[in-house]
Amino acid sequence: MQKVEFVSVAHHWTRISKRKARQFYEAGKTIRVVPHKYRPDNKWLKMDFVKREESYGFNSRVESFEYYNCNFEVGYYSAFYIDEREGQ
Repeated sequence: MQKVEFVSVAHHWTRISKRKARQFYEAGKTIRVVPHKYRPDNKWLKMDFVKREESYGFNSRVESFEYYNCNFEVGYYSAFYIDEREGQ
């Protein structure tokens, strides 16, 4: 996977793999999930901030996000990002 970064005044988004996202999720850290054709700093896109919950596993959270938010226009699968400025 290529290293993809988006830097703005308030955030420094770094794309991570699904495996790494699962590790952050299990550790209780917040990750961002967006459809893969969108940038994480898109103002028209509602990002999903995923934090670990006892009632849901990582796979069920990602599958439900993809079911409701991913399509031909925005992409069929999820991309995962962390904010480097949050210290994650």
